[in-house]
Amino acid sequence: MRIEPLQRYSYIDGGALTAALEDNAILDGLMKGLEVPGKPGHLRKLAPPEKRAAIEQQIRHLREMKTSLWYEVDTPHVLAGCLWSFWGNSRDAKQIFGRVPRESELFAPVAEWLRMKQGLVVHKEVQMATKRCDVLGYREGRWLSPEKFVCVELKNEFAQLKRGLDQMTTFKEYANEVYLACTTRFALEFLQKHAEAPSVRHWDPEVLNNKLRQLGIGLLVVDWPGELPRVEEVLAPKSSALSAPKRREVFGQIEGRVPHG
Repeated sequence: MRIEPLQRYSYIDGGALTAALEDNAILDGLMKGLEVPGKPGHLRKLAPPEKRAAIEQQIRHLREMKTSLWYEVDTPHVLAGCLWSFWGNSRDAKQIFGRVPRESELFAPVAEWLRMKQGLVVHKEVQMATKRCDVLGYREGRWLSPEKFVCVELKNEFAQLKRGLDQMTTFKEYANEVYLACTTRFALEFLQKHAEAPSVRHWDPEVLNNKLRQLGIGLLVVDWPGELPRVEEVLAPKSSALSAPKRREVFGQIEGRVPHG
């Protein structure tokens, strides 16, 4: 099985997925979740390479079953989805899933990404019509770089997503680009909820990307591979021009304000 370290599988970083497969407890959990044939006591005594081989063989079997959740799903995505099912709610899983207790913890890494990657000045909680944008990045127009407004909606609880999508649709009228920023855990929960829907038969690792792509919204995933957070642009947004009245309205909200950081 080939796992690329710089690629994401159902939003789990390839390097983190590879590292997880070195953990004996996780291997035992994957064998149980995938219902690898054999007596549990015997399976637990297998060496890690034997466990990984048994897991891969069972995945091949499940990928060929039309009634399986994993039918025709690429093996690394199966591993990512099963890893989420087994380990997702663990308090020790921050390095894999970027789990954070509060949405506000996403602000600092996202603000830093806007400053460093896009050269934007960052403002917090900017009013746009009747809604507030969590993070707004702004750049003045210059000779080689046009004026730019980038709005980022932070989300950490799945129950808030529908409201967030409604907000982001509004923000598209007031910003050149709009992003959803979330943890790996949040994105995986979306995939799981979709897979559990009555009309859905199989795991779809692209369903969130496709939904955001239809709306022209980008996706930033925040995780913690070590002590420091990392932000990765998983999906680029669709850029659009602002009307003069909308531009003046947003600029009026940030004019005179002290930027964050």
